Amino acid sequence: MPLELQREGDRLVLSLNEIRLKQGTTFRLSPTGAVEPEVVLRMNHVEFIEPFGLIYLYWLIRDLLDRGASKVLVELPDSLDVRNYLVRMHFPAAVSDLPVGFRPPIEQLQLSERDLADKLLEVSIFELKNDDQVEDLTQRIFETIVMRGKDLEISGEYLRLGLGELLSNIESHSQSREAIVTVQRYNQRVQIAVGDGGIGIPAALEGRLGTLSDAEMVLRALDPHVSSRIGRGGLGLPMIVEAVREHGGYLGIRSGAAHVYAGDRGISARESCSPLPGTLVEIVWDPRPRV
Repeated sequence: MPLELQREGDRLVLSLNEIRLKQGTTFRLSPTGAVEPEVVLRMNHVEFIEPFGLIYLYWLIRDLLDRGASKVLVELPDSLDVRNYLVRMHFPAAVSDLPVGFRPPIEQLQLSERDLADKLLEVSIFELKNDDQVEDLTQRIFETIVMRGKDLEISGEYLRLGLGELLSNIESHSQSREAIVTVQRYNQRVQIAVGDGGIGIPAALEGRLGTLSDAEMVLRALDPHVSSRIGRGGLGLPMIVEAVREHGGYLGIRSGAAHVYAGDRGISARESCSPLPGTLVEIVWDPRPRV
């Protein structure tokens, strides 16, 4: 089981049994219903975390707090590499304003001095209140990829435009306006993860499309004929799909109880995932020449 729940009086212990926290291992990592005042998030088995996993972990903690927890204690993995990664990607800083503790305490960790050469943008929280802030963040993400990864031959204007419209939809339609972003590079492969805690794609489209499953709603959001009516242009997701599929990458979306994958292997959808607030998006961009 990817998630084990144990109740100890007023305390709920959640054990994440996945070895890797990534898009494909987060389908069943969130409990349903109200939770106890104190929640322990036990990550002993985790040996590797991808950028999407960082964003997912942040919103999982936020969701637990919104559903009744007064404190979340994160029991860090045994893996020193994972502990190093969490700190160097500024994850503790991202939750520093929340009632979240770490065991062992962050300040007691013996961190490696090795820099993460593939690191681009640490976990960062942004308020998107207007078009200028959306444009600034879009440009920052794109320039970060280009400037720190100078060997990247990025011809992806669709990727830049798509990112801009994706962030614009958070500002205009998510009813949250808070975005959490991280970007990481492995050689020429770039992973971008973006999440918001808003109403999610299914709720945003429900008034126009009627009663559909969450997966059907997210799939419809990839249709340019549907997306073009969302806000100012709204072609962000279709443009990103076109950009990443051209270069062997993919787009992954978690919203409501749905997960949708769009890449060079086609488009697939999964229903009945453990729901989280808002929408989480992973973009993998790999501009290497394809043989």
